[in-house]
Amino acid sequence: PSVLVLDQRLKLAGQGLLDQVIKVVKRQALSYSTKNMRILFGKLSEASVLGAGSIALEKHFEIPTLKPPRFMIESLSRLSWRGTQIESPPEGSEAA
Repeated sequence: PSVLVLDQRLKLAGQGLLDQVIKVVKRQALSYSTKNMRILFGKLSEASVLGAGSIALEKHFEIPTLKPPRFMIESLSRLSWRGTQIESPPEGSEAA
């Protein structure tokens, strides 16, 4: 990540806490992943942070939607061609 945001309530502990967090993260994490990382105290309220976290979790655990199989798409397009049931599209039109 490019930014690590700490809860704004931790700001009460002061800059010393932030300095220690930065020191530990740089020591424990892979150097290339922390090279340009910024660590700072958040400015959002608790509700905003929870909302942002829930959006991230939804995206991370999202169940991907699958396209219907090609044979279903082709058979549906033949059935609904201009509202009438026909076996194949008229000449001159593209077939899927």
